[in-house]
Amino acid sequence: MKPTIFTKLLGFLFLQLSGIIQGQPAEIKVTTVNYTDIDEFLLQGYKSVPDAATSGGGFPAVVVLPDWDGVYTYEQQRATMLADMGYVGFAADIYGINDHIVEDFGRKVELATLYRSNVTLFVQRIKAAVNLVKTFDEVDPEKVAIIGYCFGGTGVLDYALTGQDDVSALVSFHGGLSMLPDAGPEIVPKLLVLSGGSDDTSTDIIDLEDTLSAANGTWEITRYSGIEHGFTVFSSNAYDTWADERSWESMSTFLSEAFGITEYSGNQPNAFDVTGVDYTDVDGT
Repeated sequence: MKPTIFTKLLGFLFLQLSGIIQGQPAEIKVTTVNYTDIDEFLLQGYKSVPDAATSGGGFPAVVVLPDWDGVYTYEQQRATMLADMGYVGFAADIYGINDHIVEDFGRKVELATLYRSNVTLFVQRIKAAVNLVKTFDEVDPEKVAIIGYCFGGTGVLDYALTGQDDVSALVSFHGGLSMLPDAGPEIVPKLLVLSGGSDDTSTDIIDLEDTLSAANGTWEITRYSGIEHGFTVFSSNAYDTWADERSWESMSTFLSEAFGITEYSGNQPNAFDVTGVDYTDVDGT
């Protein structure tokens, strides 16, 4: 059943009262970083660090893969939001500095098609960002994750399915789930897929589950009923506050677990105190 406005509002208020909601940052706090991939192809990303990073390093880091219009304001906002959570956020470049921000629709299609059809190149550009982030003074190189939106969400899945093992966790927000590569080596990082219920087909989901399980992946897939593609993009008509906040909360918990910040030891109480209550149904039995 599709959530109503009332139920979404209740959920939103609960998250707000719980202190979980981040929302769009009041200002973007990033520094520009130029870097290259293994072919010396020039790239440009944006780095955001927690305020506490001025006193030392050892922070977990999260690489943000962009949607199909390049490393725009949106990715810089998400990197800032990650820094506000206590992580080093890095908005990565895929297309290169000459196609840093892509506004022409035809060019978007051309570039997205190029990388979706050339998984090796796509993964190469992602790995360039991961390798760079691990060299940052503020970062613990053993605690790096990747998240991605739309086109970038597909990049996250490509990274998993090609057997990359140099990050702790992967999170895909409304990434394309069709025409993915076959799983190669075993999937090592934990994977979270967050998808609109009206975006991907049930067949896509089943095929993805089968592929991930065949590769011995540790995965979680969450879908939001009645939610369209692009539900996290602030400026999109498809933006949905409820789904955005719920997915961000899921990502936050997932990363905390992957980085070893949150650990579980079971929730069975050491003692309990209950009282038996007799009652009847409508027939008096």
